[in-house]
Amino acid sequence: MNDMTNKLTTALIGVAIFIAATLTGCYQDKGNYDYLDNIGEPVIEAIPGVTDRNNTLFCLENELVKLQPVMRFAEGTSEGDYSYEWKRYNKTPEGTYGDYKQPEVIGTSLNLEYKIAEPPTEYWAVFTVSNKKTGATTSHLFHFIISPLNGLAVLDVDASGKGDIGFIRDEDIVVGGDGRVVKNHFSAVNGGKKIEKGRFFGNCPHNTRKNLYIFADDGGYVLDPGTYKLKEATYLSLFNQTVGTPTTLAPQAYHFTDANGGFETIVNDGKIYYVAYMMAWGGAMFNSTTLAGDDYKVAPVLAGVTNAGNSPGTRAVFFDQQKNRFMNIRLWGALNVPSSTSELFNPGKIDPAFQFVTLDEGKDGSTCAIFNKEDENGQLSPYLFRVDFKSAEPVPLECSDISALTGIRDANAYAFGTRGDFMFYATDSDLYCYRFGREAETHVFNVTGSEKISGLMVYVNKDDAQYNGKILFVTTNGGGSGKVYKFKFNEMTGAITEQGTVYSGFNHIVDLMYKK
Repeated sequence: MNDMTNKLTTALIGVAIFIAATLTGCYQDKGNYDYLDNIGEPVIEAIPGVTDRNNTLFCLENELVKLQPVMRFAEGTSEGDYSYEWKRYNKTPEGTYGDYKQPEVIGTSLNLEYKIAEPPTEYWAVFTVSNKKTGATTSHLFHFIISPLNGLAVLDVDASGKGDIGFIRDEDIVVGGDGRVVKNHFSAVNGGKKIEKGRFFGNCPHNTRKNLYIFADDGGYVLDPGTYKLKEATYLSLFNQTVGTPTTLAPQAYHFTDANGGFETIVNDGKIYYVAYMMAWGGAMFNSTTLAGDDYKVAPVLAGVTNAGNSPGTRAVFFDQQKNRFMNIRLWGALNVPSSTSELFNPGKIDPAFQFVTLDEGKDGSTCAIFNKEDENGQLSPYLFRVDFKSAEPVPLECSDISALTGIRDANAYAFGTRGDFMFYATDSDLYCYRFGREAETHVFNVTGSEKISGLMVYVNKDDAQYNGKILFVTTNGGGSGKVYKFKFNEMTGAITEQGTVYSGFNHIVDLMYKK
């Protein structure tokens, strides 16, 4: 029995080798005898926008897709001798067994022109060209991905004070990004409506309350984060009407962290409000938080603490300008004044000689803050404070006079490294990088004329190992228009490695946000 099996196996292998050799010979003969010309088989040489992009077509919702294949027709034939078909297939079959959704024909001419009407998803697409006379056919299969509108969101305001949202589809922060800029998207999907008094973005991806916020001077707008259409919710409706409704609508800062079930924090008119989603049980509303028998008024800025492993569960850090002290909010919404016995400084009781300027998150979830200290002559000297709030007793890391740095007294924008010990700072005209503990700064670039630097943002995306914490975006305004500059840098030292694209043509830019 085994001998018979071995003989049968040997015979089958021999047949397979004969078939493969025969097919190879036919393929070679096809070229030798102009087989292609005899049957009129066309050749798809390229599909610009597809074959030059990893054989993938990326397009956006509501986009008009236009593809113009490069063809080589058989000798003696022309475009009119062929029929054309573009089909789109669901990547994952939909329907029931034996009744799956069939592919959709989206074009029947050589050049494809198709308006996207479907929500974001992924497909296969096939472009097929057939000789009408001989039936000779050739096809090209590629990925067809309808992408949500994401990338670097830009909030800008025109000369009349009307605001809108644009998106920069930068190739390094968007899968399939081609550098295009989509402007005025808010008004495009909301019937021409514009944003009034818009100031900054906020984004809550939590499944209980997925919202994109555009905060304004006196409230804000609540948008669907996928379609960017306005929801019925108002800024006031975001708050718990029993224990958390603010009397004055004045949003000033916002942060979301997905650690421990999700946590939203907002500063409104100097007071702190929060949503702890693991406690919400369906009631996702901002609640006010207070200190027993104590009052506060925090600055209009906060620093997130994104390291999820901290023992007190610190979620965000603030600075109380009323009593010159740091404050933080913890996992269950408890407001806290941190205290330390360190000789550097006590974050719960900062010397009144130090005047708060700003703060933000730094390396490994630490908090970096800038203060001005007034000397006996009334001159202000900038200081850098750094502290780690991820333990029950905070750990002060630095309190340094940085007044010797070029331009630091005139700085109006700051961004701190999230993976290295350094910061970027900017005056109206110049951008600098300073490595902590060094004696001098490094000049990065400058602008001239009416153009002025207005903001700095380090790209942070924990899902992007390649560029997370390695790209700096710089906004400028002047001459009636705004620009966004892109710089790649070494995440450990802050040293600029490449100056990238400059995105121009915006109105006056007031805020940036990376939007997935």
